[in-house]
Amino acid sequence: MDPFSELMPLAGLANTGAVTASLSQDERTIYTWGKIGASTTSDIYTATRPDVSMPFGDLALLPNVNSDSGESDTWISSDGNVLLFTSDREGMSIIFMARGEPAD
Repeated sequence: MDPFSELMPLAGLANTGAVTASLSQDERTIYTWGKIGASTTSDIYTATRPDVSMPFGDLALLPNVNSDSGESDTWISSDGNVLLFTSDREGMSIIFMARGEPAD
């Protein structure tokens, strides 16, 4: 038995320049990174959708985590309150952690 369904581009995010992605536990928020649009460095973006059967909306820069340096390699915790990512803002690539507000 195959553990995965047929391979297909992720609706709403194909051809955006996004590199890899991390989904929230409810699969309605995606965190991704890449050189998107006019960006000259990689940044972290997010997009949401109202239901898992719907495509994601437009990507938006994730506030308070991007810098003038490159950010990449996103991972979000199962409760959606901890984001880990790589940044070279200190002259070399290191892992950073950002904490969000708990959902009500």
